[in-house]
Amino acid sequence: MQVTDPIKKNIKQFQKAYLHDYGIELTDKQAYEALFNFIKFFETLEKIDNKLKIQEMVQNFDLTKINRDDNIEMDTT
Repeated sequence: MQVTDPIKKNIKQFQKAYLHDYGIELTDKQAYEALFNFIKFFETLEKIDNKLKIQEMVQNFDLTKINRDDNIEMDTT
């Protein structure tokens, strides 16, 4: 697995924290996969949240506030 230095640093920090919290040593590959899955999980939550916000906007949209051409009174004088 080829990773950049900042990612390696994050992997090492995660391995240290995981060992401290759970007493289990993770390999670089295990730590990388765990962090990748964690990031993907939050990306999925963000997509769900955005979709719910859009659905709420659509449900609350008031069509009566739209001025349609046949409802606009024009001054012809």
